[in-house]
Amino acid sequence: MKKNAHSTFSSHWMRWGGVAILLFLVWHLLNFTIGKVNVDGGPTDDPYDLLVDSFQVWWLTVIYLLAMVALAMHLRHGVWSAAQTLGLTNNARARRNANVLGVLLATVIAGGFSLVPIFILVGVIS
Repeated sequence: MKKNAHSTFSSHWMRWGGVAILLFLVWHLLNFTIGKVNVDGGPTDDPYDLLVDSFQVWWLTVIYLLAMVALAMHLRHGVWSAAQTLGLTNNARARRNANVLGVLLATVIAGGFSLVPIFILVGVIS
């Protein structure tokens, strides 16, 4: 069995990260789109109340944030792999730039999506 010493943590978790993102997507659609069932009980048609009520429950917020971690790792690895496939990682500076771009994109997207549930959980949004 050959282990690649130069592969990143993100690349090792692509399979499980993809499964986590798929499960999260199914849960997200069931919770916020198809089901529209409020955590407090009963159906709701108000998306704002559904969002706030859902993310005031700590374990729902944890599930969402773990999915955002999986998304961030997936995006970081995807940007790196795309740059490598296009031949944009042929020297140390280009590899560093591809890595920085991947981390930056992953942080902005996953971090941005994480702000709403965090702000709701801590009471900034109510």
